[in-house]
Amino acid sequence: MSDTSDVRPDNAREAGAPPPEEPPELPEKIAESEEPLAELSESERRRLLLGRFVYTARRFWTEKGSARAWLLTAGLLAIILAVVGAAYAMNVWNRAMFDALERRDAPVVGQLALVYVAILAVSVAFSIVQVYLRTALQRSWRKWLTTRLIARWLDNGRYYQLNLVTGDHKNPEARMSDDVRIATEAPVDFASGVLQAFLSAVTFIVVL
Repeated sequence: MSDTSDVRPDNAREAGAPPPEEPPELPEKIAESEEPLAELSESERRRLLLGRFVYTARRFWTEKGSARAWLLTAGLLAIILAVVGAAYAMNVWNRAMFDALERRDAPVVGQLALVYVAILAVSVAFSIVQVYLRTALQRSWRKWLTTRLIARWLDNGRYYQLNLVTGDHKNPEARMSDDVRIATEAPVDFASGVLQAFLSAVTFIVVL
């Protein structure tokens, strides 16, 4: 009977498969704790895991080949500004429309009705582009992070060693997939939502 402990990614490398990417060294403050997570307090455990995640996830924007990440981020910021600008234009249109109605200026009301259609079409187009860029950024970040996590999980036979460790470790692939989805979607949604709300507030405060 063959020993299953010898089944490691090295065999795949000998068959011509590309070697997995070497995981980066974590900063000293993050990697200094060698104790099992179960022996740490809840606050220490959360702080350690958060530090590891932030250090790894931010490399999506900092490592070589991050041009797509910056392009999607810049595009999302630009479209947020455009959406806020469209909302401001709609606010200006409302003021002009009510002024025209108060003066009972029918020609101006007719012109403003056409302007409303144009502003509405532009606003819808901007909203569609915003959703596309936001989800594209989330998908790219999720794909990048999933690739790195799986490479580190498969490296040095960790996928096999997990069977020898006691604890709640069932379905690690599904857990990683769901955790990465939440970890990449929520920050982008939160950051873009807060930025848009802040810019809208500043814009309308200045207008008022």
